[in-house]
Amino acid sequence: MTLTVEHNGPVTTIVRSRIAARNAMDPASAEALTDALLAFDADPAQSVAVLWGAGGAFCAGFDLKYAATMLGREKPMAALEFPAGDGPVPRGPMGPRVIRQLEKIPFWSILARISGVAAPAIFHILEECSTSETR
Repeated sequence: MTLTVEHNGPVTTIVRSRIAARNAMDPASAEALTDALLAFDADPAQSVAVLWGAGGAFCAGFDLKYAATMLGREKPMAALEFPAGDGPVPRGPMGPRVIRQLEKIPFWSILARISGVAAPAIFHILEECSTSETR
């Protein structure tokens, strides 16, 4: 499991938990985070979401070990290409789709708790949060 979701009254806590990879983002992690944000946004009983990373790192960036598994494949990113016609826009590999989902949620309802490693790209996600605590 790349993340866990906890509910305490109106608060949803989304915990990134790829500790061995220092919470590096791979497609499965991005998918799970996007799904957790969609579920939060759709639940009228939830008012605030808190994002944080377990194990001393919020996110070490894109998972380069995952990227290495794509070497030698023909068009390894084909699933992420934009369609030629009017087809649906792909969700993307990580940050862009998460940021797009965060942009749809009211600014005041997302908090980020950053402790330890946080890759520079993560700061785009933090821009969409109302409060960010760093350590």
